[in-house]
Amino acid sequence: MIQGLRRLTVALTLTAGVAGAASAPAEPLTIQGSSTFASGILIPNQSAIEKRSGQSLKIVGVRSDIGLLRLLARQSEFAIISTPLRAAIESVRNGDASLPYKDLIAFPVSRVRVAFAVNPKNPIRKASLAALK
Repeated sequence: MIQGLRRLTVALTLTAGVAGAASAPAEPLTIQGSSTFASGILIPNQSAIEKRSGQSLKIVGVRSDIGLLRLLARQSEFAIISTPLRAAIESVRNGDASLPYKDLIAFPVSRVRVAFAVNPKNPIRKASLAALK
């Protein structure tokens, strides 16, 4: 977990530098987006991240698309998404095509493996990726 915490701290620091976050250390940085990522990674590690970075955080777990829109509206310094950036942009692009989508940069922090639970009495033993979609 410490290795993951280091990557998370580095990703937040790099994102702040690229995004040009202008918050003073006394003001918390606002992070909004994926509630799964917020509750599973950020919130449990918030105090360690704040201690290592010297920066307080305000974490708001909402959906990825809402976090992205709030970032674009300058209501937060960071957005956390649990989908590829291109897919997140496509999910919100219909709202306002004039937003600076091309300026967004993703810094992957974690990848999650997914497993499907099956009933052993179910006769299906294999399925294509297309069938699962």
